[in-house]
Amino acid sequence: MVLYLVAAAILAYVVLRSGQRADGTWKFAPLRATGMLAGGVFRIVVFVAVFAFAITLGALFSSARSGFSP
Repeated sequence: MVLYLVAAAILAYVVLRSGQRADGTWKFAPLRATGMLAGGVFRIVVFVAVFAFAITLGALFSSARSGFSP
């Protein structure tokens, strides 16, 4: 459920911002919206992958550290 809410919020943000140009005027641009959506999804995927990698490394080093006994 939370995933759907996050996806809806991202989609709404992209749709609202897709038509705004740098000079402050508005223009409908479906391809720009698609690019912004793809960029947002890419950033989220990279964030999740880095987080999962960090958790994996933390668990690996934690288990290695607790496994060694002098």
